[in-house]
Amino acid sequence: MKLKKKHFDIFTKTCEKWAKIYGLLDWDIIYGFDSSKDLLGNAARCTVNHDGRTAWISLNRDADLTVAQVKQFAFHEMTELLLAELQWLMEERFISEDEINTSRHRVINVLQNVLYPKY
Repeated sequence: MKLKKKHFDIFTKTCEKWAKIYGLLDWDIIYGFDSSKDLLGNAARCTVNHDGRTAWISLNRDADLTVAQVKQFAFHEMTELLLAELQWLMEERFISEDEINTSRHRVINVLQNVLYPKY
C-alpha cells in the first residue's frame, strides 16, 4: 500500500519535533515525498549540503509502513542529520582537531540535554 499525504504529514511533524529536540534549527530542512526509485529503494533518506547547511529529508511514498514506522524513520533520519557533520569531518582530508572536538561536543551536548534529565 502506498503511503498517503497523512503519513507524510506525520513524518514531517515528527522530523520537526526532533529538529527542535536536537537543536538542528540552523539547518534549512526540505522535506520530500518521493518514489522508491528516487530514494534508491530506501524507506527514507537524509541528504545534506554542509556548506549551505541544507538537508533534504525524504519519505518513500511507495513504502508499506505503519504510522509507528513512519515516526521511527523520521527519528532515524533526523539522527542522521545530527551526526552528518561528524560524518563529513571524518571524510575530509584536512581537518583540525578543534573542528573534530567542536562537532563531537555538539553531539554530546544534545545527548546530555535530551537524555541526562530523564535518566
